[in-house]
Amino acid sequence: MDSRGRRGTNGSVKRSSIKRSASSGSQRVHRAWIERTFQKRECVQIIPSKDASRCSCGQLVAQHTPIPAGAVEEMAQLVQLDVQPTEKWSVLKHTQTFSTDAYGVLEFQGGGHVNKAMYIRVSYDSKPDSLLHLMVKEWQLELPTLLISVHGGLQNFDLPPKLKQVFGKGLIKAAVTTGAWIFTGGVSTGVIRHVGDALKDHSSKSRGKVCAIGIAPWGIVENKEDLIGKDVTRPYQTMSNPLSKLSVLNSSHSHFILSDNGTTGKYGAEVRLRRQLEKHISLQKINTRLGQGVPVVCLILEGGPNVISIVLESLKEEPPVPVVVCDGSGRASDIISFAHRYCEEDGLVNESVKDQLLVTIQKTFNYSRSQAQQIFQMVMECMKKKALITVFRMGSEGQQDIEMSILTALLKGTNASASDQLSLALAWNRVDIARSQIFVYGLHWPPVSALTADRPKSPAAQRQTAAAGKGKARGKKGKGGKTKPETPEEMDPRKLELLNWVNSLEQAMMDALVLDRVDFVKLLIENGVNIHHFLTIPRLEELYNTLVSRGRHEVL
Repeated sequence: MDSRGRRGTNGSVKRSSIKRSASSGSQRVHRAWIERTFQKRECVQIIPSKDASRCSCGQLVAQHTPIPAGAVEEMAQLVQLDVQPTEKWSVLKHTQTFSTDAYGVLEFQGGGHVNKAMYIRVSYDSKPDSLLHLMVKEWQLELPTLLISVHGGLQNFDLPPKLKQVFGKGLIKAAVTTGAWIFTGGVSTGVIRHVGDALKDHSSKSRGKVCAIGIAPWGIVENKEDLIGKDVTRPYQTMSNPLSKLSVLNSSHSHFILSDNGTTGKYGAEVRLRRQLEKHISLQKINTRLGQGVPVVCLILEGGPNVISIVLESLKEEPPVPVVVCDGSGRASDIISFAHRYCEEDGLVNESVKDQLLVTIQKTFNYSRSQAQQIFQMVMECMKKKALITVFRMGSEGQQDIEMSILTALLKGTNASASDQLSLALAWNRVDIARSQIFVYGLHWPPVSALTADRPKSPAAQRQTAAAGKGKARGKKGKGGKTKPETPEEMDPRKLELLNWVNSLEQAMMDALVLDRVDFVKLLIENGVNIHHFLTIPRLEELYNTLVSRGRHEVL
């Protein structure tokens, strides 16, 4: 008895030590994958700039990174000051990649409550599939059902208090209720500061954390030296030096991807990486049951000329990314809103509006007439896709809040079919959206039961019908004894459309039952799904098998 007990004790000790060693082994595997997959970039050649004290990469010559010991021998000759001043600095020619040396968890200091965020330094040309793998597998994030990409001014600006409140609450509500990710520029300036304030306000009142991911250039991050270390936890000071051109990371974000192109104090390294990552996420399926990809929406608040080009790029994506613009927030947002209000359906404006726009652009950005013309042309290109732009005007009659503007822009902006829109609302678990935006014309459809006679039949029924048809055909003889072929009756397009809608409703009912969306089940029954026709034996089998497999999964 005693010996058995001792063996049991020894066994449990061994098992726990095995668990610990397995855990540490797993950590080593994760670290090895991260360091093998992601790189940093260092400038390895000093190219004089207009400021003689700085290399063209932005780094002070006196503090310039020496060539790391791991560089190849021919590179060792490159750090020199007697380079031709005419040579232009480039990322590909004058930087070199090395395994990333900064990733882990940062702890924001200076607040009453210590906020933590995961971070990594990566090369600006990192593969989007590797980044998404990092986010889902290493950072343990759930794939979003919506991606809200926030753009706007980088310099600090004030918002009217009411607009700031409405913007913040609407953005957070859209993210919380749908399971969205929010993408921003990550640093605590401009539009990102306003998003950060909204996130901070939400976290102080609720335990639920919003997934806010900051994608910032490594080279503009203040105190980035504190982040150097592999798989580490680092304290991070959010107090910025008022004389510095660098920016601190925003403490209300949950994750940071720091894009490195070898420059210091310059924006731009993050643009391509962010766009490619957003595109890659949009190709992922929301749910194995729902064929819908992750929808992306571009949310604009204030902004400079570059924001107008971001809007145009979003609209030109394939498929296009709908844009929501906050009127009254200033600069680029107000210019786009003005053009949107006064342009015709074909996207053109009259001469009077054109003159007003040109004068506004000149004054807003302190531009010459010719520079203003270029921005005007970009705005007019945007207006060609006016239907994809939703302007939020606070206080205007019939105006919804920003949250509804974001979600309805996604439903209506891409001309998605009613079944696709229903699929999205189901993924977001937003029965209110389905009720107010999709079933708004539901009363004009005939009852589903009226269509059951015309619905696609089972293969056996089809064979019976075909056989009966052949019998009739044999009985009809023309002169000369030849069979007279019958012309197949063409289905009325309206009837075909209705049948497709019925099938979509029944598919939505199946998804709602499997995903346990009770409110959707009620809504679908209210809008014509006949539960007696719906619950066929194959569907009951599928529901049963799904519940059994789910039960097994929960037990495991």
